[in-house]
This record gives sequence, structure tokens and C-alpha cells, in this order.
Amino acid sequence: MWYAIPCFVKVLLDACLQRGVFPDEWKIARIVVLYKGNGKDPSKARSYRPISLLNGMSKVLEILMVGRLNTIMSGLWCEKQYGFRKGKSTEDLLTDLVGMVRSSRSTYVAALLVDFKGAFDFLRWPRILDRLKETGMNDHEFSLWQSFFCNRRVFVANRGGDLKCWRDLQRGCPQGSIGGPILWNLALDELLRRLNDLGIPTVAYADDTTCLIQGDSRARVEAGVGSVLGEIYKWSDKYGVDVSEEKTQLILLKVHIRLSQEA
Repeated sequence: MWYAIPCFVKVLLDACLQRGVFPDEWKIARIVVLYKGNGKDPSKARSYRPISLLNGMSKVLEILMVGRLNTIMSGLWCEKQYGFRKGKSTEDLLTDLVGMVRSSRSTYVAALLVDFKGAFDFLRWPRILDRLKETGMNDHEFSLWQSFFCNRRVFVANRGGDLKCWRDLQRGCPQGSIGGPILWNLALDELLRRLNDLGIPTVAYADDTTCLIQGDSRARVEAGVGSVLGEIYKWSDKYGVDVSEEKTQLILLKVHIRLSQEA
């Protein structure tokens, strides 16, 4: 199709961009469920990952939308997000994290490893739209994102395709979509900035978030953990993302042993 009618495809995409309309037919996704493996209980729904098979044209339009959003956000992202960012990697994150730990002069340095439950699946659309509005994009671009989130539908079909179960989507980013990663980064950017502005060194790779808690006593570290979790829960309540208390961990990374000498 792309080679046979390229001019018509361009006209169609230009019309979507200019009018701020994402066609409803392009929002329909077929869900393929993949078992996560690694010994997870196959009887539990969370042991499976839903992947959205999307319309090819929808992906092309999303590429244009994401490209424009990346241009708008150039130089505005919190530099502590290393996931889904061009020129950034896990190695860069580790280098940054190790450097912060080594440079700390606190007696205790602990890492709070935060795990979010189904992060991409539960983001609240109104909050994402608020963040998109805050980027300063023009009205046509914002209308297109509004249309992108409106009337989204998914279905699961049997192997023959003759039996389908339909659901309307009310939240979350389709896993397998082009826009999902940048929309997650846009949401988490708010939390990363908040914590770092409060003097809590925090880095993230996609939804894997690590906060450094520092103090001159165990009691101060424990108090710091409580304060950090308070900020994280406020953000998670706002965006509809749950924190997995079972998987969130606190690890002691560094302890300074100070020796005093009597004169």
C-alpha cells in the first residue's frame, strides 16, 4: 500500500495532523497474551503480558506524534530518566548511580528500589493529557492526543477468530504502541523532578526507579524512606499507578565507619 498510493497516505496523515483527529478504526487493537515465564504462577492474570497488535496506519501516525513531542521536549526532560531516551543506556544509569553513592559523605546510604504494578496499563488519561498540555504544544497537536485517547477498544479472539471479547479502554498505554514509552516518561518526569528537587537523588530506567536515602544514623535513613514513600504515593495516587510493596526493596549500599583517636 505504501508504495502503490504514497500520495494518498500522505494526504490522509496530513489531514489527521491538521484537524487533530485520530481515526477510531485505528484505535482498535487485538490483544495477544504472552506468558511472562520465570516460574510465575500460570493461574494468575499478572503472570501474563497483554500485547496490543495495532493497525499499521495508527503506528505511522503515532511515529509522527511522538516525533513532534520529542522535539517539543528536547532539553526539557529530567536527565535522571535513562529509559526510552536516545543516547542513554543502563550503563549510563549505573555510572551515575555509583558516582552519587561514592560522593556521598553521609554515614549511611541506602537504595530504595521502587516497583510499580503494571505501570503502563493503569496510567490515568486525564493526568497524561494535563502533562501534554503543560508541554506547550499547539491546539491541533493537543486535540490529536485527546482524540488518540478517545474511543479506544481492544478485543481478544480465539484461534479461529470467530469468537471475540471486546472491551473499551479507559486508562493505560497499549503495550506495543509507539506512544506508550514517551507517555510513561512524561508522567514519571514529574516524580523524578520532585524527588531530585527535594534533594533525594533519584534515577530511573523506564519504570524501574531507584532513590538514594542518606543519613548519619539508621533512624534518619528510616525517616527518609518514609518521606520518599510519601512523595511516591502522592504521585502514584494522582496517576493511578500502584506501588508493589512486595517487590519494592531497601538495600544498604554504603556505611562509613568513623574511628576517633584520643589525644
